[in-house]
Amino acid sequence: MLAFVVDFVLPVVPPFLCFWAFNLVCYMASPSPTHSDDMKYTFVQHPSDFARTLTRWWILDSLVQRDQYWPLLVLIPLTIFETAICQYLYDRHEHVPTPDVTVQQILNCCRTSIVETCGVILSLKVIPGVFAEIVPHSQEVHPLLSIICAKFSKPVVHAPPPTFVEVFQLLYLCPLFDLGLDLGFYTFHLTSHRNKYLFKMIHADHHTDTAKTHGRLVSYETYTITWLETAIIFFCYTLGLGFCLLAQTPTFAPLTVFQLAALITWGHTVELSGHTSSTWTPSCHPQRVIFQILKLDLRVQHHTMHHERPLTNFSKRTTLYDRLFGTYKKPNDLAY
Repeated sequence: MLAFVVDFVLPVVPPFLCFWAFNLVCYMASPSPTHSDDMKYTFVQHPSDFARTLTRWWILDSLVQRDQYWPLLVLIPLTIFETAICQYLYDRHEHVPTPDVTVQQILNCCRTSIVETCGVILSLKVIPGVFAEIVPHSQEVHPLLSIICAKFSKPVVHAPPPTFVEVFQLLYLCPLFDLGLDLGFYTFHLTSHRNKYLFKMIHADHHTDTAKTHGRLVSYETYTITWLETAIIFFCYTLGLGFCLLAQTPTFAPLTVFQLAALITWGHTVELSGHTSSTWTPSCHPQRVIFQILKLDLRVQHHTMHHERPLTNFSKRTTLYDRLFGTYKKPNDLAY
């Protein structure tokens, strides 16, 4: 166990500490009257993200290295924890009570975990060519063709430990992932609202069955969606990973299983935040600071407004596509 911690965990601690420190320093220097609450949120949020990423990486790595499927069962309690800690941190910042875990929350998380399980098995066992640990990449073959070459390559049995560099690569991989995921989700979301048949068949439950139990949106209601919509969102995640593959050139390392775990965790974090009903959104996060500088970062209030005015603000990662296609609506309590 000690060897595992030394070889696999310690190398990724320093960059996560850098991200954490950067976020805390930004809040310390902030003139905001709520900067004390902001720091309390950040003080817990980054370690939570780190722990969830390591847990998800252990699950995926067990599948890759030891061909073990049972760790995938851990995705269910992990997903429940993600929804609970996300809502708790936002509610603590807003000084409101956090709802207890409900049966519906557990059912929602089970459905999401099942789809995630199918997705990672498909990615890591059926078509594993896009991850560095599974299929060695040759500069003679374009990385985007590796998915074809995967079936003719011998898998690497032992995955290398994550490295310092892998974590810092998330600074550009997360924005690319967000752009790809959001493009897929925006297209699906807009279409399902504009077409009444698709809306009734796929998306209506998300609007009619949320914000009722607790009198407001809560994080686990992110997953109050049909099985079909859950599967469609999974394919949106794959589009996000496809955007990351565009960075697989000789100057960038290919995706690793650790980065896959980090990107999935990041995806869940942003999605869950949009359903917390918070009037505040974390800023200066290293993985989204690019969009913040460009004033394209999506705030919690944007998606809250979508639930109030369903034909606006279809994006869930940035405001880019809403602005490009004329569906953006600025919430009244937003500073810009």
